[in-house]
Amino acid sequence: MTVEDVKYVLSGHYQGTEYDPYGKSGKGGLYRPVGVNRTDFLSIIQIRPYLPEAVRALQWIAFASNVFNAIAPFYTNVEELPDYLTFTEDTVSTDSFYWSSRLIGALADAHFAKNAIHIERYQNLVFRRSHELVAKMDRAYLQEGHSLEEANLEIADMLKEETVRALGNVLFESTKAMTNAFSRADA
Repeated sequence: MTVEDVKYVLSGHYQGTEYDPYGKSGKGGLYRPVGVNRTDFLSIIQIRPYLPEAVRALQWIAFASNVFNAIAPFYTNVEELPDYLTFTEDTVSTDSFYWSSRLIGALADAHFAKNAIHIERYQNLVFRRSHELVAKMDRAYLQEGHSLEEANLEIADMLKEETVRALGNVLFESTKAMTNAFSRADA
């Protein structure tokens, strides 16, 4: 079982069935989906027994509704994590992975059909780039003793880059679908 499999199951909303709240059947909401908006946190521990103990465990972290969030890996044997993950103030800010993830979910939910492609691309890009960075960081640690804090910072920088891009895409799509939209061709 892969991390992607676990994430998919925990993001479940009866995709492809008549009970999907984002579907057109009218039965959505009849049953509570797994990936509800109040989840707010998902963590998956990946143990890689073929590596030295210092880099054996990765903790994959995601915030906000699992339907819309992306999950990224971080090395566990560190003293601290990057600010993007750890500093979440009461004030909404895109300098926080938590708030950015909540914003993406809130905007994408209202216009699910139009934003689904942006969410899928975001999740897939973060998975792909995460696996690439972990492979690179594992090699750097094994060959040169590379700092795991620096590895986590590089992963957080990638995560922020992809999250900001996804937020921009979802905001653009949701803005076009606003009720008070106006087109010059509306006349």
